[in-house]
Amino acid sequence: MANQDVSIYEKLLTDVKIYIELQLDYMKLTTADKASSAVANLILAIMLVILLIFLFLYGNIFWAIALGWYFESYLIGFAAFTGGYFLLIIFLLLLWSPLRRAIRNRFVDALVDNDFSSPKKS
Repeated sequence: MANQDVSIYEKLLTDVKIYIELQLDYMKLTTADKASSAVANLILAIMLVILLIFLFLYGNIFWAIALGWYFESYLIGFAAFTGGYFLLIIFLLLLWSPLRRAIRNRFVDALVDNDFSSPKKS
């Protein structure tokens, strides 16, 4: 009887070890999945930003030249865009802290939830 109890405890111990190993493997896979998803989202975001930079650059040159043609002075067209961006920089500097906090929270949510499009949970 005592020998049978020892074998039951050994089997239980073996089962617990197997369960712990499987849980560790599951955690590794979950971590790898979240990390790979975050990296994929980061790569796509970088590609999108690069394309938007080119669109922004060429669009601004076009509109500055169009304004310059309208005012019959390219200097005025480019100066108008420069002044607009100067005001935008001042606006961003005033909102620096809330924007930084929002971006940081969004990034942490993406790492934890692994989904950029999900609404905030209450």
